[in-house]
Amino acid sequence: MPAILLRQGWIVTPETLLRRHRRRIAKHWTHPQPRRTGRPPTSVELRELVVRLAAENPT
Repeated sequence: MPAILLRQGWIVTPETLLRRHRRRIAKHWTHPQPRRTGRPPTSVELRELVVRLAAENPT
């Protein structure tokens, strides 16, 4: 009979835990998170403020 762990009402075998862990690690390494490059986008309010200040101060 396999060893069974009782965790907060769940009955899980060690094989199940290892299988889930292997799947999680495999998913992490085969599906990398997209990385953003470059400068973060500027907010609309900031762009409008810059345009307004440029129009009010032509020099």
